[in-house]
Amino acid sequence: MIHKVKLTIKLLSLIQITSFARIVDASTLSLKDSIKYAAEHAPTIKNSRTTLEISGIEKSNAFSAFLPSIDLSTSHGAGKMLLSEGKSYDKYENPWISRLSLSLTENLYDNHQSMITYKASKLNLDYSKKAFRNESEQITRRVAKLFYDYSLSRQLLKIEEEQFELTKQQFLLVEAAYRQGMKTREDFLRFKTSMQRLIINLSSKRAKISSKEGEIKSLIGVPISEQNNTSFVTADPWVKVPPEVLRTNLNVEGHREKQLLDLELAKDKLNIDLAKNKYGPEVTLKASMNYINSDYLGYGDRYQDTNQINSEILLGVNYNLWDWGVRRRNVLAATKSFKIKENMALISTLQLKQQISKLGVDLKQLIESSKLSQELLELEKKSYNILKENYRNGKASYLDLQRSLENLAEAKTNQTVLSFTLSKALVDYFYHKGKLHETLLKN
Repeated sequence: MIHKVKLTIKLLSLIQITSFARIVDASTLSLKDSIKYAAEHAPTIKNSRTTLEISGIEKSNAFSAFLPSIDLSTSHGAGKMLLSEGKSYDKYENPWISRLSLSLTENLYDNHQSMITYKASKLNLDYSKKAFRNESEQITRRVAKLFYDYSLSRQLLKIEEEQFELTKQQFLLVEAAYRQGMKTREDFLRFKTSMQRLIINLSSKRAKISSKEGEIKSLIGVPISEQNNTSFVTADPWVKVPPEVLRTNLNVEGHREKQLLDLELAKDKLNIDLAKNKYGPEVTLKASMNYINSDYLGYGDRYQDTNQINSEILLGVNYNLWDWGVRRRNVLAATKSFKIKENMALISTLQLKQQISKLGVDLKQLIESSKLSQELLELEKKSYNILKENYRNGKASYLDLQRSLENLAEAKTNQTVLSFTLSKALVDYFYHKGKLHETLLKN
């Protein structure tokens, strides 16, 4: 069994060396690199960018409704008249058919329909611009938090490996002392059990790290063909809390998500205007100028003899005298639908306000806990060093040493977890502040 443990130790060391070599040879990305990569390749960013382009096209189309349109229509061919029995056929009849029409048309008034459509397209473009910016911040937020989770897993693995090395050293000392009859079999078996437990934990943590890497690659849009050649450099936690975090209070007003909710409501309100527009009489004013020419091919009339130019201004009024209240109910339904969306926007605003308030409380608690955890870690290091020396001199029991080693590992783990938890909270803070992308790329 002792040889099996030693063999396992050698295998783990070999795995660590192999893994390290693989990471060095691979294409590695830091947190900043991943954020920049996601800004160009993340599927959600691409969709948001495409939506913005479509909104720009729709606005241009809506504005074109105010401009005159020109239409050209032509038709050419040949035909022959079929005569009934007893009638003569004119052999000089022109067999060619020709017609040309050119029209200039302008809608002078269409009951505000074009104006409402243009307002909707303009609001939709503004919404798409802010949504694109917000999606950039959102993807940066998700990448950063996932990257910190990945880095935390790597740090916890490092702590576990350090504990493994310390336990391995103690195990080898106990094994030698046990062979010489200076340590009990009970101490020897306990160390061996601890070694096996740590080996299992190391394997589990490596699998978790691999899973986190896959999540980051999918999120930032790494192609499947490149995923095996891509790895990541661990990010350090936020060492120093920026002073502005402690003195600046976040608020909902001016928040990008609140602005999106307001624009969404403004777009929905136009549906009421459209319904009201159809409730009253529909008045249209249309002007057009037409040039028409026909029968100018073959040996028919001369081209200049068949010119026709006409112009017209048409005023149209359409009013439904009775529709069993359909249009009136459409206005009522649009109004009630807007009220529902207004209430949903209020709920979302209150939830956003609650998130911001909770974040402020969590930040203060995490900052204080991180300081206390660092002090505890220093004390545990001193305690372990004293007990390790006492155990070698036979002044401390195995249980005391093992408990001190576990306390040290727990203190390191708690400090590491708190550091990265605080970093993720700071990511949320700068996201709500609207400066996450620039802050992470600057640091």
